[in-house]
Amino acid sequence: MRYGIFEDAFWWQSDLESCHESIHKFITVLRDEQDELYANTATHMGLYNGRPLHSRHRSSINYYTSHRQPRLTFNIIHSICQAATAKIAKHKPAIRFLTEGGNFSSKRKAKLLTKLMQGQFYAMDIYPLAQKVFLDACITGTGVMKVFSEFGKIKTERIPISELSIDPLEAEYGNMPRQLFQTKRVSRHVLAAMFPEKKTLIMEADSGRKSGQEYEDREQRDSDMLLCHEAWHLPSGPESGDGRHVICIENATLRDEEWDKDHFPFCFIRWTENPVDFWGNGLAREVKGIQIEINKLLARIQEQMHLATPKVF
Repeated sequence: MRYGIFEDAFWWQSDLESCHESIHKFITVLRDEQDELYANTATHMGLYNGRPLHSRHRSSINYYTSHRQPRLTFNIIHSICQAATAKIAKHKPAIRFLTEGGNFSSKRKAKLLTKLMQGQFYAMDIYPLAQKVFLDACITGTGVMKVFSEFGKIKTERIPISELSIDPLEAEYGNMPRQLFQTKRVSRHVLAAMFPEKKTLIMEADSGRKSGQEYEDREQRDSDMLLCHEAWHLPSGPESGDGRHVICIENATLRDEEWDKDHFPFCFIRWTENPVDFWGNGLAREVKGIQIEINKLLARIQEQMHLATPKVF
């Protein structure tokens, strides 16, 4: 398989029968290439939580922080991330419709539209969710919010960057990539309810738990969760017609439709822009060295206090 190509065709050019295979293999290549990104994300989240993190990224491999974890801790990363979120993310920006020289009917319509947007924001719980997304930006450098439609309603969802995959060549120097992938585990019964015509294939699909090193020496068990991929490719031009949106699992394509928008259904917020990468830099990365040194000093002080305990001979 060539990079980004499966059987001499890009995944967005493949037919319906082989689309899910192309996407699954391409995502596997991308996530292997960006293994360091997911490892750093897990490390920063572990520093924020004050403990080594059991990560589910990349086939359930465990990532741990490289420094010792003393029982006596002083977590400055947690403190500054919480402080930044409390001071900055507490604001509630809103959309307001204004008229310029309009009549009474236009002003009334603008006022009603403003109320409609306010009600929609509160119905989606967008303000509490936005605070969590901002906290993600502080910790990992990039916070992501997904906006989508489900059963006729507009919904929002917080997305950790560990679920997203991009082509680093397309996103060089911080550019928006042309294709984006989201990978997450979804209940097979939920997928069967969303795509009843594919229920048989969904129920027969493998949960994918056998592929991780973590489970090599453990007794296998059945899982209701399936690894689900959602892929977007932006159209190359106004009349190109190569924009595509696909939802698939390893053995079946669940949804395949044209994507005619020039953007992805995600909102990105970064603590600090990275001039050579699409993903941003977070507070945890900026003070990582200080936090590790603090943990080392606390571990030494704790050990020395135990050794200096008075003894009677």
